[in-house]
Amino acid sequence: MINHAGPAPRLRLFLAAFTSSALLLSGCGETRPAGPTQTMPVQQTDELTKEDPAMAQIVEIHVPLLPGEGVREGDYQYPWIEQVEEFLIDVEDEGDIEVYDDGEEFGDDYVFFVSGGSEKALLAAASRVATLDGVPAGTFALVTDEDADMGEGRRVDLPVR
Repeated sequence: MINHAGPAPRLRLFLAAFTSSALLLSGCGETRPAGPTQTMPVQQTDELTKEDPAMAQIVEIHVPLLPGEGVREGDYQYPWIEQVEEFLIDVEDEGDIEVYDDGEEFGDDYVFFVSGGSEKALLAAASRVATLDGVPAGTFALVTDEDADMGEGRRVDLPVR
């Protein structure tokens, strides 16, 4: 016959010690002095979390998803998409902006994403996109951030004057 009563008290003691240690390490269960306590303000020191008011996090460039002018039936209908992608890579190489993500269809628009510069620089690049030959009229920008859903943000008609 196996004696089940022997190891159980040791197991309970081990679990009690383990749980107490885990609570102390996590900060739960710590004792605090009675009475008022002082707290110090938390200061953020991480440079990456500082927000520059002149920086827009992301600008979405919304181009109406319309066939290019003069495109024949059976040919690729949206040659301006590749033209804009190549243009944005060239602008990125100039150093004022970064292409944030690949473009994608969104509703009736094709959306390009730029970031990494001031709002002025990002909107200037978006304005240049809107005035490229072959890009459909009606292009606009949304000034937004990475926490927003696509299509949310402050609308800016292009080109910016």
